[in-house]
Amino acid sequence: MKEKKVRKPWHKKWWVWALIVFFGFAALGAIVDEGEDVESAKSEENSKKSESAEKKEAAEPTKKEVTKEEKEETKPKEEKKAKSKPKQEKKVSAVEVTDFAIQQAIELTESDSLVQDAAVNVEGDTIYLAIIAPAVNKEYGKELGDNFVRQLAAFSEGESPTKDYYGEIYDNYNMQVGVFDANEKAIVYGAKVTSSPKITW
Repeated sequence: MKEKKVRKPWHKKWWVWALIVFFGFAALGAIVDEGEDVESAKSEENSKKSESAEKKEAAEPTKKEVTKEEKEETKPKEEKKAKSKPKQEKKVSAVEVTDFAIQQAIELTESDSLVQDAAVNVEGDTIYLAIIAPAVNKEYGKELGDNFVRQLAAFSEGESPTKDYYGEIYDNYNMQVGVFDANEKAIVYGAKVTSSPKITW
């Protein structure tokens, strides 16, 4: 009688944790680089502001006092401006990745005969997707990765993916997807941030 092979849960496999560490260091490096860029940009901006303020003070004669009549004349203009500009608030939706979506995306991806294993891990605002498919080339790896990303979005909350849109889930989460061989060597790797419309391979 044949024994049925029992699969370990995806989160107990050693390569999943190796991928998490790998992607974590990559994300941390990107965050640190971004933080340094922001700090240097802020310091440049502050120096420009102080220079422009000094120029204005030098060029601007002393201000005369505004009379009560002048204040009343400007009030209606300011009120009209305030009424004509309605507040535009950005609506933030609470779209989340569900366990059901993860399970369905993994099952559909693993149904490909070339895929040995697939995993999804959500950490903070980033979704990590990994596929083990040793017998694929880069082009087919990109196709597998793209399909995996879209399947997760299709079963998640929010707007579903279309031809040119990966789904609302990726408007709220950054994403990293990799297709690896049996030795965890990347065949193809891609990433997408929330502000980007496509995956960068």
